[in-house]
Amino acid sequence: MSRAAGDWRRNRDKAGLYYAYNGKGLIYQYQGNWSESLKWYQSSLQAAEGSGDKIASAKAEINIAGIYYKMGKYEEALKYYRVSLKFNEEAGSKKNAAYCYQGIGNLYLRQGNYQEALNNATSALKNL
Repeated sequence: MSRAAGDWRRNRDKAGLYYAYNGKGLIYQYQGNWSESLKWYQSSLQAAEGSGDKIASAKAEINIAGIYYKMGKYEEALKYYRVSLKFNEEAGSKKNAAYCYQGIGNLYLRQGNYQEALNNATSALKNL
């Protein structure tokens, strides 16, 4: 993967870098290495933004939100979920909007705000 990232970097292929960085973030996430995963997901977000791909940016935002959630940084997670939700709703990406609503619902559930958790879970279902 590092060789591919090097090739994409040399060719200034931001979309390719998004996928390479996202892949590294995913590997570290599976290993439970949240800080390293976050670093690579943030790099994938920068690459997606550089390519102008709003859907890829929104996916990177979801990944970053999920890591912040796992780290217990709920306000940061909520911020990223909301940004991603806005992108996904504007793009008409219902499936990714559902992921955002579900993540937001999980945050509220974790905080004991059951009504907001239920509202967001319902919104997630409406988008599936």
